[in-house]
Order: sequence, then C-alpha cells, then structure tokens
Amino acid sequence: MENLGPAGILIILVGGFALYIWSLFFVYRDAEARGVMPLLPVVLVALAAFPLSFIAWLLLRPAKTADHG
Repeated sequence: MENLGPAGILIILVGGFALYIWSLFFVYRDAEARGVMPLLPVVLVALAAFPLSFIAWLLLRPAKTADHG
C-alpha cells in the first residue's frame, strides 16, 4: 500500500465503500424479492458484519417463491 500514494489509497477506500453500499442495496432487494422482511433481520446484520454477512446471505438465502418472482 505504501507505493500507491494518497490518490491510490483514496480510490481503494472509495471503491470499498461503494461496494459496501451496493451490497446493502443488493441484500435488501434480494430479501424483498424472496419474501423475507428485509430491514431488521437481514440488512442490519449485513450492515454490521460486512463482508461475511454478505457471503452468508448469498449462500443461505431462501429460494424465490412463485408469488415473489
């Protein structure tokens, strides 16, 4: 990281933050599409424990139901 310089470090930090925000939106919309109440149990855990919670959601998420697309 020391060879990146301040601009490179800033780009990495902004990119990581953008990925974090994107993952929250993804988990929310995916939970909603699967019929799970997304805000409290899903998104708050994803907010607190990123990136492990995002990976866990992808592995353990429920199947889509017929009435949710």
